[in-house]
Amino acid sequence: MELKRTKRVVVDDWDRVSPFIAWLQQQINRDDPIGDLARDLAEDSGYPLTAGALRRRLSRGACSGAVRAFKEALVEFRLFERLRKNLL
Repeated sequence: MELKRTKRVVVDDWDRVSPFIAWLQQQINRDDPIGDLARDLAEDSGYPLTAGALRRRLSRGACSGAVRAFKEALVEFRLFERLRKNLL
């Protein structure tokens, strides 16, 4: 399958991307650790498709800042999802 490069990330199958990863990809322009994590993800041609896969990848030697950004992103995403569901 040929990969398609978008402005945010290399994408080969959007249907498999978890809501968390899709949300994280939208944070690419942030000027904080979550934005840094999103940019790192966008540069990874074999980017993880789920939060669990990203967590496992980070557990294999990522710097503490990346791990902390991941945890902060999860908290923020869960709050975002809770608010979104309450507004629907």
